[in-house]
Amino acid sequence: MPSRGGRFENRWITLAATPGHCPWLKDIDRIEVPTAHGEGNFRCRADWIFDGLETTGQFVLRYAESDGGRSAKQLPFPANPNGSQGNVAGVCDPTGRVLGLMPHPERNVLPTHHPRWTREGLKAEGDGMTLFRNAAEYFATD
Repeated sequence: MPSRGGRFENRWITLAATPGHCPWLKDIDRIEVPTAHGEGNFRCRADWIFDGLETTGQFVLRYAESDGGRSAKQLPFPANPNGSQGNVAGVCDPTGRVLGLMPHPERNVLPTHHPRWTREGLKAEGDGMTLFRNAAEYFATD
């Protein structure tokens, strides 16, 4: 659905990961990636659908506070930039092999992609690269 704010948003956000059976998120607790969209407001048509996805562990990424803190309540803008139900930012299929998410990990693969790299120091790689490296390693052995 369109973002709650009704306009294109491009900002850095923090996601809290609950990897469970999703190999893309192995050893990831939190990730910083940019948004770049005017849609992505995750909604379920019925509460039972949301509850079922929650119960099966398919919500693997959620918008979080900037310190990575997880919240049981609906986060306000800008922590949840599009107003997604339950702060959901990423959903996987029951096998964990298919991951759908709205923020853009491909925009944080190099350490210099992060806007604070000069203040916080240069990491070995951007947070998004870890996600793609996890997938490549998993699917290379599958």
